[in-house]
Amino acid sequence: MKLKLSRLPEGDAYRGIVRIGKEEMEILGVMPGDAVSINRKTAARVWRGKCEGILADEFTAKNAGAEFGELVEVERCEAENAVSVVLSGEFNPWGWRLAAKTLSAYLGIVLKGWVVTAGDFLPLNLNTLSILRVLDTKPEAFVRIDYNTEIITNPA
Repeated sequence: MKLKLSRLPEGDAYRGIVRIGKEEMEILGVMPGDAVSINRKTAARVWRGKCEGILADEFTAKNAGAEFGELVEVERCEAENAVSVVLSGEFNPWGWRLAAKTLSAYLGIVLKGWVVTAGDFLPLNLNTLSILRVLDTKPEAFVRIDYNTEIITNPA
């Protein structure tokens, strides 16, 4: 289904989600929390929005190779639970040791539920905005990060 891409409101940005209207969700056959692919290049969790088209943040748009105002192809997709995800980038939020034993474990908590694929840029807005890049996933496909996913971090 072709939908016009618009910017997510600030409060929804950088959470690994997109918003689609109720009618579009019914046509696509998705429920809140399901995965949708955008231009078959990236994927995200979908939530219902009071909108026409699809709302995404600028990183999701970039991952899809699209600009705001363009039509994008949106499809329901299956996202297997990730066995492992390899990330690179600068990321050292203050206080992560209070939540987890390792930085990788902390990232697993923060990214739980995100649907990603190799090549995606992931914005994390905790104390400051950090940008991580997905280098690899196991399996190689759209995958959903869960508590059992091994998060492997490589320096930028």
